[in-house]
Amino acid sequence: MKKFIKIAVIISKIAELLHWTTAGIFLFFSGAEIFAGSEFVKSTAFGKHFVYQENSDIFSGLEIYGLQIRCQTAFNSYNSTAMLIYSLGTVIILCLVAFAFRNIHAILKSDNPFQETAVTMLKKIGICFIGVSAVCLMTSITASNYMSCFHADFNFTSAVSGIFMLCLAEYFKYAHKLQEDSYGLI
Repeated sequence: MKKFIKIAVIISKIAELLHWTTAGIFLFFSGAEIFAGSEFVKSTAFGKHFVYQENSDIFSGLEIYGLQIRCQTAFNSYNSTAMLIYSLGTVIILCLVAFAFRNIHAILKSDNPFQETAVTMLKKIGICFIGVSAVCLMTSITASNYMSCFHADFNFTSAVSGIFMLCLAEYFKYAHKLQEDSYGLI
């Protein structure tokens, strides 16, 4: 069991770092889109393979934690506003998930999962998951209202997961209270 927990601790830290790195990449390309223009982004390997498909009349589809973007454009035009809104939403989502992995890492490293700090961390994880759904919803509504070519989808899986984590935190809080009561009896 100890080996499994050590592996889980390592994986959670790697996942956190990958999310921070990916958020940094999207933030860089968002800034490049704002300051250098779409020609710079289209000229990079990221732009050629993930954002802009040559000889295609469809803006390449991207998805991150339920937020999807597909933008149909005429004559291979590149909709920089759609990509900017999607990129900023993606940065926020990746940061929220990185915070969740940071809390998972801290819970796994703790000796007792029923301590009060673990309850707080579980609540933070739940709030992060609900935040992911909220950002997906806000990004979809914002982009759909301002651009006719933008099509964004989202799912409520992360919101349901967040509600589950909040419920689990309440059970852990109750277990922590029972544990404190049992220590008082001994």
